[in-house]
Parts: sequence; structure tokens; C-alpha cells
Amino acid sequence: MHVDSPPTVAVRPGSKSWTLRLRGLIPLAVSAAFLAWVVSAVSLEKLLEAVVQLNWPALIALTVVYLTAVYLLDSACLWRLFHRPGQPLSYAAALRARGNSYIFGLFHYGLGQAMLIWLLAKAQGRRVTDAALRCVVLAFVDLAVLFSFGLIGAMLSVAAGPHTQSVVVICAIGLAALVGMTLATRCASGASSQWLRQTRVGAWFSSWEWSWRLIGQLLGLRVAFNLLLIGYAIIGFYLCGIDVDATTAVSALPMVALVTALPIS
Repeated sequence: MHVDSPPTVAVRPGSKSWTLRLRGLIPLAVSAAFLAWVVSAVSLEKLLEAVVQLNWPALIALTVVYLTAVYLLDSACLWRLFHRPGQPLSYAAALRARGNSYIFGLFHYGLGQAMLIWLLAKAQGRRVTDAALRCVVLAFVDLAVLFSFGLIGAMLSVAAGPHTQSVVVICAIGLAALVGMTLATRCASGASSQWLRQTRVGAWFSSWEWSWRLIGQLLGLRVAFNLLLIGYAIIGFYLCGIDVDATTAVSALPMVALVTALPIS
């Protein structure tokens, strides 16, 4: 019995290249939209006036103290994330990896993250993909902390307006998505979810290595990390002669952090 083979569909040579170009333009468009949204909330006149009247020595000293504290605390987060009884990671190795990632991140954020993952994988003798998956866990914790800060700050902000309402909506949607993905990882790792682990998405989720204890410790470290950023921003604005209440600084934190991690940053 002869069975006809399914018809083949001819693909034009240029269609695939246009698809790849379109995919490359989408992150840039999202980045530009986020930057436009943030810039629209900043008064250019106040910014220029603050630059002229700025107390540069005090701001430079504050920045040095802030960067040193952030560097040490950020490295502690990496040490806690990667250190395991079977695969130890020294705090010095975490400091070295994070320091190099900061340097390469000056040229491009993605380049700095790639250097961080490669150095951590090399220090522990693990695969780069495994190190990347552990960094994804930290990224989820970061997003949870940022969205929580943003939601609380926006809801308590005394300067309510369209931008504040936008922050509430974005943070609420972000937290809901994170909760959904967390539940998905638990389902993917359960014994009764063999069918889910056989799918590509389920296998990706089940490969994550995390526990509630690890998440709790990372949450505490990242809350302290972001409190440093908020304190630095409030004191920095004060030195610039700009009055900013704490709730406004907290609500703006997620947007600032997301913009600095976008492709054109």
C-alpha cells in the first residue's frame, strides 16, 4: 500500500532572516519604551539644576561606600546560592566572579552576566548550563523582591498619580507571574508529574535546584541589598537638593532596576 508523503512547504530564503531581525528588534523596542516611560517622569530642569549645585565630594564618598557594601553583599548572595557540601565555593571565588562581571558589565549588561556564569561554573567544575540555571533562581528572587518593594511603595506613596498606578499594575502582574512559575516548578519536581517533566518546559523547571530554605535566605540577602540601593538613592537625592520621600524611591526601584538590565542599557 502506497502512502503519500506530506507536502513540503517552500520557505523563501529571506523570510527567515526577516524573522530573526524582527526578534532582535523586539527587545530594543521594549527597552526604548521603558526608558521613555522613566524619562517622562523626570523633570529635566530639576536634574540640570541639581548637577550645577551638586556636592560632588560628599556624593563621591557616598558612592564609594555604597558600591563597596553592594559588592560584598552581592558576592555573599552568590556564595550562598552556589556553595554546596559536594561542590564548595569560597567567598573569595564569589568576589572574583562578581568583580569581573561588574567590569565586563560596563560594556554590556549581558556580557557581564555571561562572564559571571562562566567564572562560577569554572570555579566549581560544573557545566555552564547548570550555573546559568542557578542564576535564574537568583533572578526570580530579585524580581520577587523588586516587585514587592514597588507594589508596597506605590500603594503607600503620597504622590499618587498615573505613574504610581502603572507601577501598581506592573508589580502586581509580575508577582502573579512569579507565583505561577514557582508553583510550576513544584509541580514539575513532584513524583506525580512525570508527564510534565517529559515536556521541554517541564524539564527546564524540574532542573532548577532550590529549596524553601535557600529561597528564604536569598530573600533576606536581596532585601538588604535593595535597602542599600534605596538608602543610597534617598541620600543621593538629598545631596542633590531634591526632596524625595521614601515611598516614591521604593516604588521607582523596580522600574530603574529593570531598565538597567535591558538590551540597550
